Amino acid sequence: KARALLEQAIGIDPYDAGVLSSLALLDLSQGDYDKADTRYGQLVARFPGMAEYQLGMAEVRIRQDREVEAVAVIEAALALDDIPVRTRAMLHQTKARALVAATADRVDSTRCDQTAPQVRAWLIAADRAVADATATGVSMPDLPVVRRLLRRRHAAVESDCPQPLQE
Repeated sequence: KARALLEQAIGIDPYDAGVLSSLALLDLSQGDYDKADTRYGQLVARFPGMAEYQLGMAEVRIRQDREVEAVAVIEAALALDDIPVRTRAMLHQTKARALVAATADRVDSTRCDQTAPQVRAWLIAADRAVADATATGVSMPDLPVVRRLLRRRHAAVESDCPQPLQE
């Protein structure tokens, strides 16, 4: 029913950003990532200063297993001026999620010297993103979940490729 109403609204005004954004979110929630990607792409192109649309695009990229691209989208959004504090917090949290997801299956215990450094760098960047999200003061119910994922990934990397003790 929601889709029918939104499509009816698009029929009336095909350029309404609020309706396009709602359709993109509905597409995302229903797993139609190509449509969501197209809609968010149109919104970002029309409104490059609206971090909310870039946040949506980043979420699509994560679900498409394009986490490194998601991080680039988020960093561009974070560089904008006058981002609402809640949006800024969500961008940082989403960046942390993308970075953690990007580390999946990237460490090879037989090639730790080649694979672990980049993964560790991404995890350190994810730690910073979580700290930045926390620093906004915005209550974010999913942030503890992201922290747990991050701790587990740190532990998994150290289990596969322990760092030598430093003197």
